[in-house]
Amino acid sequence: MNINNSTSTSLGNQRVDNDSFGFGVLAKLLPIAVAITFTNGFVLVLFYKRKNLHTASNYLLLSLASSDFLTGTVSIPFFIAFSFDGIIPYNSLAAHLMYVIQTLLAISGSYHILVITGEMHFAVANPLRHRLLAKSIVWKLSFGVWIISIAFSAVSFAWWKDTSLIYDIVYSASFLFIVFLVPYIFMIYAYVKMFIAISKRNIPGQEHNFQKSRFRKKRSDEKKCILVFAAMAVTYAVCWMPFFTVMLIYSVTRLVPLSDNNPVDKVAELFAIIRFLTSLINPLLYTFFKRDFRKAFKTLCGAKEIRIPNIIVTTTTRSLSLRENSSPALHSIFSQENVMLSDFSKINGGFTDILEAEKM
Repeated sequence: MNINNSTSTSLGNQRVDNDSFGFGVLAKLLPIAVAITFTNGFVLVLFYKRKNLHTASNYLLLSLASSDFLTGTVSIPFFIAFSFDGIIPYNSLAAHLMYVIQTLLAISGSYHILVITGEMHFAVANPLRHRLLAKSIVWKLSFGVWIISIAFSAVSFAWWKDTSLIYDIVYSASFLFIVFLVPYIFMIYAYVKMFIAISKRNIPGQEHNFQKSRFRKKRSDEKKCILVFAAMAVTYAVCWMPFFTVMLIYSVTRLVPLSDNNPVDKVAELFAIIRFLTSLINPLLYTFFKRDFRKAFKTLCGAKEIRIPNIIVTTTTRSLSLRENSSPALHSIFSQENVMLSDFSKINGGFTDILEAEKM
């Protein structure tokens, strides 16, 4: 078996006869696995509970959350089990399967962020056409990401028993090029273009302060949304690219004997843990910094952002006070106002019932 570019390569040089290394990995990764499972599980529940999140763009985030959820429930437990001697033999099909699963989820995360970036760029460049974007198209894009991830990760089964190193070196190099370098070149280009396009937009209705304020707020929200996903892309690169770079180094240096205290071992062990953090940071970013998810989170937790009944009472009281001090000529105007407020109260009551029904 030849998994020199995999996780097991870096750990294989460090595993000892006792289980001290396994318990060390367990202590470091179990809290991360629990946090990843909880945060992404909460996102899945939030998406299920709040129908207003069921937009074409957010379905991509749903697919990404599913990928991160599998990292916490499948990938990390598999990795912890491999860290203990005797549970998963080093040169076995199960060990290679662990590497394939981790590679699959790594590719899935990278390409999900790539597709999300492309969708955002399309929304900024063609806002009218983006509004017509069907959910079926988004589902096809998500399905395509999973198919590509499965296909690319499963390729290594073709030579997993081969002792030749050339396959591992080529696979590791192509992984860095196809999964990281090419997508991130496009991401950098897309984010720069989006910021320039948003910054150059002219404020409509120069004579109306309300329109200008609304436009500035919308532009600010767009920039914040772009920053959230840009942060996700940077986080993914910081967490995963060094790890697979180290794996490529391992594949190449297998041709040259390494010392027992090789510093690359410690670096590989560090990034073997850090790489999982992206699955924890992603849901935190778009849950607390993306406006629609943040509002849905507050609503699900019981926070009330709309207080229309108070406004109605205040407005009605103010109108009655004005009526007492107004001339008879204005009484008819206040009468019409009361009728409108009464109608609005009925509408608001129905709207409140709908909100309460959704919460239940």
